[in-house]
Amino acid sequence: VLALEGEFCACAPRHQPAMNGASGAIALASGSGPPPGSDAGGSCAFCGQFLNPMSWLQVDFPCGHKWHYTCGASWLRLHWGEGAKCENGCSTCEDWLTSESDGLALVYRECSRAVHRQRPNDVEFWMSTELLLGRPVTVLKEIPRIAFCFRGLRCLDVSGHPITRLPAEITLLSSSLKRLVLISVHISELPEELGQLRVLEQILMTGCALRRLPASVSALPNIWELYLDGNQLVEYPERLPPRVDGIKVSGNQLTKLPEDLTQVDGLRSIRAFGNRLTALPESFCRCNKLYDVYLQGNRLRRLPDAFGSASGIRTLMLHDNMLESLPDSLADLREVRWLYLYNNNLSALPASMLSRMWSLERLLLEANPLRPGAMRSLLSSVPDRLRILGVDAQQLAAYRSAIAAEEVERAGADALSAMGAGFAAAERLPTCVVSGWMLPWGRLYGKLLPASHLRRGAGVMPIAGDEEPPSSGNVLVVAFAASQGEPEWFGALEKALRCTAPPVRREASRSFEDCYAELYGRRPAAADLPFGDDGSEAYRLACRRAMAALWLEASDLAPGGAGAGQRQRAGETRGSGGDAVGDFDVLSLCDTNAQWYLDTESNALGVEGHLREICSRYRRGLFF
Repeated sequence: VLALEGEFCACAPRHQPAMNGASGAIALASGSGPPPGSDAGGSCAFCGQFLNPMSWLQVDFPCGHKWHYTCGASWLRLHWGEGAKCENGCSTCEDWLTSESDGLALVYRECSRAVHRQRPNDVEFWMSTELLLGRPVTVLKEIPRIAFCFRGLRCLDVSGHPITRLPAEITLLSSSLKRLVLISVHISELPEELGQLRVLEQILMTGCALRRLPASVSALPNIWELYLDGNQLVEYPERLPPRVDGIKVSGNQLTKLPEDLTQVDGLRSIRAFGNRLTALPESFCRCNKLYDVYLQGNRLRRLPDAFGSASGIRTLMLHDNMLESLPDSLADLREVRWLYLYNNNLSALPASMLSRMWSLERLLLEANPLRPGAMRSLLSSVPDRLRILGVDAQQLAAYRSAIAAEEVERAGADALSAMGAGFAAAERLPTCVVSGWMLPWGRLYGKLLPASHLRRGAGVMPIAGDEEPPSSGNVLVVAFAASQGEPEWFGALEKALRCTAPPVRREASRSFEDCYAELYGRRPAAADLPFGDDGSEAYRLACRRAMAALWLEASDLAPGGAGAGQRQRAGETRGSGGDAVGDFDVLSLCDTNAQWYLDTESNALGVEGHLREICSRYRRGLFF
């Protein structure tokens, strides 16, 4: 019983002994006191047990009474709305328990499920909790006062609420708070008192209007994650917190990084894309433990000569900058797996780059004015380990011209023969070489290509510069990249293309019921709609029939497309037979400015206008 340490009695009324449901043992209602070393004192005003905020979340009311949180929640479950008086006779306790604007009732009703655990430590006021509650949550304009009455609170999260300030009272949580989450709030400044949270380990503050960090943040001894994406920071403290593992400031207005990046030993990542950086400090080259470097969407013109000395880098994102050259040492980064360099001003690449970068799997080079010789050297020996080598039509045309020039110089071939040699060399390129048309959309990655070229089959000629982008078509899939600004959709589209689905043939937008009736000759009944996966064959058949209604014409169900008079069950005539999907165009779209495709005062991307113009050329459009 003693080994239970009050786990069950902490949420049991004083007049009701707490039971261990497994053994039936009664937990002692009058323990000998808090465990040795505990900073607790006194007993709970409800259950009489000793208080230990290191084990159970505790609430200290202004009247001086202290409660286990779970005891307060138990009282609310038993008496809330009944007009019952608090058992200890304190009206202040009762007011703080029942207040739905500032009291424990607010926490009990509005917080995420984490607060209902047997031993809660987290208070999470998420706006998204309304999806679980099935009703709107109370919109908070300031952090409720009850939050500062907790002792033993590990996490405070008020994400999504229009809160405008973090009060200095946050120091009341200094003995326990480890995680502070302020995502998509309206706070523009943090108090200097934040530096008093000595056990704080994480600050997550993204999508806000934060303009500056208090200097006291640099002195936080235990903070390892300072996540500040999507704010309005114009400077970052020169002094880094001693245990921080990364600089995570994407989507701000920074013009420089701290000069000494080696002042902390464990720096693993730099996420600073979508800023206004023009150069990197020389100390960057001495950060040997860096794994991930995201610097896309800045204004970098050059990299330090010793860039390759940061030998541990595995992910390197330098696209959408103004780089005119790369240091030769960059090819010494043996651990890099993903290297994105598109949308720069590069005319040459480090010598033997592909053979020197042993681990490289993805390399994107589109929208760089690479010279024919550079393309010839790059594509002369593409290693098998490379999964994607992204180039554009103009670069591939430069490669073909380099091959043609070699034929003329080597064998004195005529122009036609030399051109044929260039075409033949392009056709022999590995299927990992993905070429397409780069659309002139400024600081947006917009690559247009047929779906069949996402992973070319043998003998398929890659797209080169003398071919014009399609001026019209049947279907366009616009593949939006995720918000972190990396075109990662290739795998998803490849999986979609592996499906043995029939071509898209629908003529106009219609309801699902109409499509179903046209295909099967009757409107769908409840049993025809695939709700509730029970793993049965009937469920799988309902899925196939429902999906077929969106893709097939009635004539597709007849062998050889003979007509609607010989219908067969959908999912049997198609899918298993391996009929090819009709080719369609794919626009791979990516915003590396951390603007999430939105126009701002300082940078108008014009995404909607661009999409409206290109989608007007096609009969159908799908945003993916």
